Amino acid sequence: MDGDGQSEALRDPALVAALGRLGARDADAAKAAAAAWASVAPDGEVSRVHQRFVQDFVWYRLPTKWFCDQDEHLEIAHGLAGLFDELRLSRYAQLCRSATTRQVIAAWHRGRKAGLAAYRKALDGSGIEPPDTEVLAWGRVMSLEESDANDHVAVVLERAVAEGRLVPGGRGWRARQQELTVAALREQVPGDPVQRDWLGVVTGARMTRWLEQHRSSRRRILIGQWQTALLQPIEPPDEVSMVVAPLRWLLGQASDGALALTSQQLRSPPVVQAMGEEFGWFGPRDGVAPMREDDVRKATVVHEVARHQRWVRRQGRNLTATKVGRAVCVDDVAVWRGLAAAIAAPDGFEGYVRECALLVLLGAEQAEQPGRRALLVALGELAAEAGWHDPESGRGPTPEEVGSFVDPLLATLVIFGLHTESDVPPQGGFDRLTDAGRATALEVLRVRATGPQHRLLN
Repeated sequence: MDGDGQSEALRDPALVAALGRLGARDADAAKAAAAAWASVAPDGEVSRVHQRFVQDFVWYRLPTKWFCDQDEHLEIAHGLAGLFDELRLSRYAQLCRSATTRQVIAAWHRGRKAGLAAYRKALDGSGIEPPDTEVLAWGRVMSLEESDANDHVAVVLERAVAEGRLVPGGRGWRARQQELTVAALREQVPGDPVQRDWLGVVTGARMTRWLEQHRSSRRRILIGQWQTALLQPIEPPDEVSMVVAPLRWLLGQASDGALALTSQQLRSPPVVQAMGEEFGWFGPRDGVAPMREDDVRKATVVHEVARHQRWVRRQGRNLTATKVGRAVCVDDVAVWRGLAAAIAAPDGFEGYVRECALLVLLGAEQAEQPGRRALLVALGELAAEAGWHDPESGRGPTPEEVGSFVDPLLATLVIFGLHTESDVPPQGGFDRLTDAGRATALEVLRVRATGPQHRLLN
């Protein structure tokens, strides 16, 4: 920091007095603390210091951005601790002198991989890092609004730790941390003109990002009638238990005992046959029993959804339910929201085509459902308007290229009873969303509109 910048950070009278007292007994410590101050105090004010800023400095910025040896890094941390002593901020002083801080700094000096691992472990153990909850999962890339909400929650958690209402490492502390996080997100944002809570501010910012991320006026028009509804979780359909039955069957079997896999990591023929017969996917009238999972595509899709959501995992030659899988297995709505999240998951062109397909189907009146060819042509036009094109020819996607992504989506919807095909399809094909399919399509769009962002957008 240059001299002017440092002097700007040292204007608080309480800080100046504390540095004077520290300098009187240890000039080097005062000099180190003054240099570090701007990194732990936004605007230089003592009242704006919070644990998140302190631990971010001593566990990350100090060892990675300040080019000096390990002993000097520790001396700077101790100098900052001395200043916190003078400011009567004993918790922050203890953090700077703690064994955790020494261990994290030492890990950084062993290498970046070791340093990152130690840093992340220390953050998690502090108890103040906002966890993902059932109402909000944090993005690795945050808008200004989401970052402010995250900081707000961190301050709430820090206060709870300081008051003994949250004991990191104690029994049930993670569940308590989630409860406090949800409560903090439900607090009204000071000064917000429409009196939104922090959760509303974050989801609103994400919705705006989603609306603006593709240059397509037609897409915005399709979204228009659903925009308000997508800001809140969609009510599950009345038929939710029937929709998720195949997933719950798989999770129940994998929870009660491991399901056998073949050497190619597919479920064994008896398992596939049992599943097909359970849901009418295969019966005696169909002839020979399926010999492998690929013979019953529906079983494959159910497996893929469960694996995507990390509800099942492979253990040797067996498929078993994870802890999360066993937990959601008893909750139809949780499984349904997980199914929607899996459908919503793809990024890039596939994700764009999927969401546009659902928007077109939701927007069409039942009597005006497009034929398959008409749907693919419309989606190709939407993709071209948004900038998707062949890099060599410059042309937009053909119906066939769009179809290679739409057909698997429609097949998945059919498997779970969300979409039906007409017996005499006009123009080569189409169908409609069922009532359960309309609710699920809205939930898929809600996930895409308000879900966390993990990479920078183009």
